[in-house]
Amino acid sequence: MEELNGIGGYERHGHGPAVVILSNPTADPRSWAVPFVSTLVDAGYEVITFIHTGKSFTPEYVVHDVAELIEHLQVGSVRLLGWSQGAAIAQEVALLRPDLVVAAALIATYGRQNSFDRLLQESSEVLATAGKELDPVRLVLTFLTSHPAPLLGEDAYVDPLIGGLRQ
Repeated sequence: MEELNGIGGYERHGHGPAVVILSNPTADPRSWAVPFVSTLVDAGYEVITFIHTGKSFTPEYVVHDVAELIEHLQVGSVRLLGWSQGAAIAQEVALLRPDLVVAAALIATYGRQNSFDRLLQESSEVLATAGKELDPVRLVLTFLTSHPAPLLGEDAYVDPLIGGLRQ
C-alpha cells in the first residue's frame, strides 16, 4: 500500500480508466471490495482502493483528502464507486470537484450526514488516537459499519475476516 502525505494509503490494480473505491474512511477495502476490484479489473479498468488516515474523519476533511488523492494519481477524471458512508463521500466529492469525477456509482448511500453519522465519526476520531487496548473496539466498529448485519452472525463469514484484519 502506498502512503499519500499523511491522508491515507492506496493500492492500484489493473490498467485503463480509473475507478476509485470508497467506503467508511476507516474500513479496509481489502476486506470487502475484492469482488468489485476483480470484476472492474477484468472489465478493463484501473481500480484504486483508498484507506483514509488523515487528521480528521469529518466528511469535509475526507472529501478534500479524496480530491487530493485523485489529483495525486494524475489520471484525469475518475469514476467513483462508493459503498455506504463511502457513497456519501463520493457524492460530496462529485459535488465539490465535478472536474475530477466522470461518474459515481453510489451503493447503499444516504443524503447528508445525520446525527448518528456525526456520532459515528466522532467515535472513529477518538479511536484513531487511542492506544492498542482499543483494537477490539476498532475491529467491532469496522464490522458493524462495513459488513451486512445478517452475515455477522455467521462464523464462516466472520472468522477469516477477523484473522485478516488482525494481521
